Amino acid sequence: MVTYAAWTVVVVFCIGIYIWQNVTFWTTLDTWTTGLAITGIIATLIIGYRNRLTIADPIVRGYLGVFFKGIPQLTLAYNIILAGGSGISTFAIVTGHINICTRLGQVIMSLREASWDRNRRGCAIGEIANEGSWIVATVAWLIV
Repeated sequence: MVTYAAWTVVVVFCIGIYIWQNVTFWTTLDTWTTGLAITGIIATLIIGYRNRLTIADPIVRGYLGVFFKGIPQLTLAYNIILAGGSGISTFAIVTGHINICTRLGQVIMSLREASWDRNRRGCAIGEIANEGSWIVATVAWLIV
């Protein structure tokens, strides 16, 4: 939870800098990304509600992770194919994989020690989507 709170602060800070510098950075693809993510989030919450699951349920949170991380990274891959990936450094790509694989490794070790309970399954859903979509973005970056 602390990680997501920290990222929220960083993103808000970055957006504030863009607004302060009067930078136009919002594209049509950003609108599509936001729409897809919000649609997925709403669908996840509705399906969870119909199954009597709250937002605190680990499986619901895992699927929210898919829409908070996976969908934006897939649209990033699409944007890389459209516009090229020259603005993305090798360091950023590699750091993304290291960061994601570190969390995924922790989830896998936890699964081996304690079993596939709801908490670990929920974490696995989000992290597998995260790494899978980052692999797609990396492949797009490598081919353009």
